[in-house]
Amino acid sequence: MASSAKRTKKRTDRELGRSQPSLENLEQRLLLSVNLPGLQLVDQAADRFDGQVVYLDFDGAQNVTYRGPVEISGIDVPAFKAPGGIAGQEEAIIGQLTRELNSLFAQAGITFVTELPPDDGVYSTIFIGGDDSRFAGYGSFLGVAEQVDIGNQNPSDNAFVFSNILGEPSGGLEQYAADLGAAIAHETGRLLGYADSNPREDTGLLASLASTYYSAYGQNRSTNWTVTAGSHNFQVDGIATAKNTEWYVNGSYTGTAQNDWSGWVLAIDPEYTRSFSAGTTTEIKALIYDNNWNYQQYHIWNVTVPAPDTTGPTTPGTPDMASGSDSGQSSSDNVTNDNTPTFSWSASSDSGSGVAGYEYKLGSGSWNSIGNTTSYTLSSLSDGSYTIYVRAKDNAGNYGSSSSGASFQIDRTAPGLPSLSSPSNGATVSTLQPTVSWSAPSDASGIWKYHLKVIENWGVYWDKVDK
Repeated sequence: MASSAKRTKKRTDRELGRSQPSLENLEQRLLLSVNLPGLQLVDQAADRFDGQVVYLDFDGAQNVTYRGPVEISGIDVPAFKAPGGIAGQEEAIIGQLTRELNSLFAQAGITFVTELPPDDGVYSTIFIGGDDSRFAGYGSFLGVAEQVDIGNQNPSDNAFVFSNILGEPSGGLEQYAADLGAAIAHETGRLLGYADSNPREDTGLLASLASTYYSAYGQNRSTNWTVTAGSHNFQVDGIATAKNTEWYVNGSYTGTAQNDWSGWVLAIDPEYTRSFSAGTTTEIKALIYDNNWNYQQYHIWNVTVPAPDTTGPTTPGTPDMASGSDSGQSSSDNVTNDNTPTFSWSASSDSGSGVAGYEYKLGSGSWNSIGNTTSYTLSSLSDGSYTIYVRAKDNAGNYGSSSSGASFQIDRTAPGLPSLSSPSNGATVSTLQPTVSWSAPSDASGIWKYHLKVIENWGVYWDKVDK
């Protein structure tokens, strides 16, 4: 049994009242401002946010730009999907966490919605879905906001919550909704001006905007997490006073120096930080005891760090011009007078990190990102011959091979005038079925057919002459 000595690490800043319950109990502890685990309101006077709307986007989004301490563009967020045994119950999860969030933030005057507000409305958006792979260069995140918006000066800033990182918990749907809701509440706090209650050990560029992996005190909990390699922080939030915590990694005790004592007056939430390597699965466990070291409950984080994905997606199908764009002799000859033709192709697959999106190029030109779509309409092109290629990119940044090229021709210029050869202009012929011949005009895509205009004494008619 480990000793009950307090940790020697200096943590006096944490004596400011960090004891926070889980999402389902947070509304019972609202004071003037919303209490959020691990956060405190920077401007204590700015504790009312009447009229602030937060749009929870569970439907997926393409080409989103994150404008925080760094700018990251072209982010594609997949639609939210619940994990494992609760897959298919997304509507129930969304309904539960939205109700709890609205209850939690009601006193602060904030409303959470899941339908896109009107275009003329002012609102923040939190994108929920996918993972943090686009932020991998700056650390690993369950969620990240664009800023700690002190005083809520910008009511239209945004945040991300990467739901794919949060695995299926032992507590089923209700616990998953509570855990995901807590992550959303955390990022909402950032957008309202809540900062970390205590300095973070992680000093990365986005560290002050990142989430800790929380487990709510009060009962045994086991959760599954899929994260990227790097340092991660774990915390039992809402702990009571006079509690001891031991930390274990894969069943091995980490030592007395890692023990946490919650304190007598204001409870200090226990936390543990560890670095993880790619291709590993690790169990982080916190055992909670009372002041006399009588065991009370456990909190387990099962952490999986996938092996690096170094294989690109499969090759997409050859682009095919849409029949509505192909105005040539047939609907498949790739000759058109439409200078903004649409092409489609069969999708790539990727068994590792998944397909993130596609790129196209014309001839030997540069590749252009077009999002996660298998159909694309080209911008205005000049007359001429082109070849289009597409390729896929996965969420780890690997590119697949280029598709075969599809050649096509844009021709918006009418043919030149043919020159009459026989009979000569003004000639008199002795047959009722004269043969008319002419020299062919030039044309970029070639002559498809001619129309012959005959003027007789009793009228005019047109005759089609196939090439």
